[in-house]
Formats: sequence, structure tokens, C-alpha cells
Amino acid sequence: MANRDSTLPRTQEEFAVWVDERQEIDHLTHYEFLNGRVVMNPPAGFPHGSTGSRLQHLLTNQVFANHLGEVFDASQGFELPSGDT
Repeated sequence: MANRDSTLPRTQEEFAVWVDERQEIDHLTHYEFLNGRVVMNPPAGFPHGSTGSRLQHLLTNQVFANHLGEVFDASQGFELPSGDT
């Protein structure tokens, strides 16, 4: 079994600090904390970005017009009860 890099985060709190430190260097890369591991995802490209933008526009109009709540874009992070972020 390989040793885990001691500089990698082990909790959601450590992950939040770790991501903040990297945003100054690489603000385009998206990171997730899944099953106790850091997963890197490149930024979305075409047509994904265009499709997501259109969908969010339609959803936002519907939600706000009917006072249904909030809409978040794909960059929004959530700390889940499972420990994933």
C-alpha cells in the first residue's frame, strides 16, 4: 500500500484551505474531495459550457419567477455529510 502524501488534505476543513492556497496559482482547475482523495478536473469546454449556461439561464428564470429558492452555478462547492466536497 502506497503512503499518502502528508501535504494532501485529510478532512473537508483541510481541503478548503488546500484549495484556497492553489487558487492563487491555478484558478482554472476544479478540485473535489471524494472518498478522502483529491480529484482534479479540468475546466469545461465547448459545448459543455454553452449548454450549462443556457440551462442555468432557463432554470434561474423559472426559480426566481416562482420564488422557489436559489440557483447555483457549477463552480459552487458543497460539504456533504459523507465527507465529500
